[in-house]
Amino acid sequence: KNLKPIIGLVGPGSSESTIQVQNLLQIFNIPQIGYSATSHDLSDKNHYKYFLRVVPPDLYQAQVLVDIL
Repeated sequence: KNLKPIIGLVGPGSSESTIQVQNLLQIFNIPQIGYSATSHDLSDKNHYKYFLRVVPPDLYQAQVLVDIL
């Protein structure tokens, strides 16, 4: 079969699963895009070099809610 290499991954949905998947993907330098992972831990670019999120971490979401109220 003609298998193509994985060039990136979108997901998974939860922060806990995203952290586990990223721990594996970074061994192979494969980027991951998180569409709903909000854990602040994922903001550590020294540890999660190949992770990009499209939603803000929980800390920033909470601050916006406090500012609105």
